[in-house]
Amino acid sequence: MDFGYADCLVVEPDAMKQRVKKYAQKLFLSQRDRILAQVPASLKSLFQQVGFVDKQPVLALGPFHVPPGPIRKAWIERFVEVRTACRV
Repeated sequence: MDFGYADCLVVEPDAMKQRVKKYAQKLFLSQRDRILAQVPASLKSLFQQVGFVDKQPVLALGPFHVPPGPIRKAWIERFVEVRTACRV
């Protein structure tokens, strides 16, 4: 049986899914580590702690204690905004 060039490029779908998943996980972990490295220890120590705002209980969470979406995005954007403002 003769195989052409296109046959050499065929990748099993499951193998490709695994490679993409592994790459996405590696990318996520590097981004997470980069962001958390910029968060001061004093702020990190408040993560997952109960507090009160206007006499209402609140749970302080870091950006990676919530699923990806608008809350995580807003947390990171606000953190960058405040961090940038404090440098001036």
